[in-house]
Amino acid sequence: MKNSNNRNSEHEETVSISPQQKVFHIWTWPLAAAGVVAAAMIIVNLIPAPRAGALDENGGDGLNVDQIKEFVAVESGEQSRKNIKLPISTGKMSLAQITKSIRESGKLPSRQDVRIEEMLNSFSLETKGSVALWKGNSLGAEVIKCPWSPSGSLVFVKIRGALDRSSRLSIEFQGNENSVILSRLLGYELEKNDRERKPMPEQMAAGQESLVALFVEAKSHELGKLVWTVDGVAAPSVDLIRDTEKEASSDSQFAAFVCGFGFWLREEKPGIIDDALILGLAREVAAESLVADRYDFLELVDQAVKVKGK
Repeated sequence: MKNSNNRNSEHEETVSISPQQKVFHIWTWPLAAAGVVAAAMIIVNLIPAPRAGALDENGGDGLNVDQIKEFVAVESGEQSRKNIKLPISTGKMSLAQITKSIRESGKLPSRQDVRIEEMLNSFSLETKGSVALWKGNSLGAEVIKCPWSPSGSLVFVKIRGALDRSSRLSIEFQGNENSVILSRLLGYELEKNDRERKPMPEQMAAGQESLVALFVEAKSHELGKLVWTVDGVAAPSVDLIRDTEKEASSDSQFAAFVCGFGFWLREEKPGIIDDALILGLAREVAAESLVADRYDFLELVDQAVKVKGK
């Protein structure tokens, strides 16, 4: 069963930024707009503190923080393959650590503090594409062109648990054997000094949500499919096809921006993902109406670029 999954988050405060305005020159905005942004920023600065404190005990989404600390999906060298079992849970602490380093310490964060999977799941992001439903759980996906590797695709997978009960989910990306050259998870790297990690449990708490990102290099736009089970029972698969005529959703554009910034901070692709690319991606997402936390992220990126330039 497939249909469009284009639900937007409700009751979120938004700040409109027109395409002609520069997000990094807000002092040129009219006074009224500045007042709205200031109010949004106050809300953003007030909300994260208690949430971060809660993560000290449960890591968000009802997941025990000890489980998160023990989990990394695979080592970087093992990620380039055609079939990948997807993790269904992640922490959300990385963005708070990055923000503290840049804004309070005036320096870029250490590599191990930059967890792309945690950065992504710090925002409310949906996918606009195919979706499969099974026993109250949903699996959605959106495929877009990769901004820093046009021949490659970014696949964003939205996993949502049933509202009334927990479920045991097993999800795997199966690449098209005649098309896929390589595929890898974005995030979940095992650092050199990390101890051996245990796999994350497959149990999805009631109402839990997670976003997973993949990079796929393929010879055609038919990348493969997502195969999954719920409590051991096979669910409808989700085909992954990149439609070159379809414009990426604002959520997926922003998700790509977050991933790119994570790579920039980790210095993983210095010859490709540089300051100009990051600021270019920022300008693209700034042309949309932004909720307060996304606007704050744009300011954080601007601050990071300035810190690096000192």
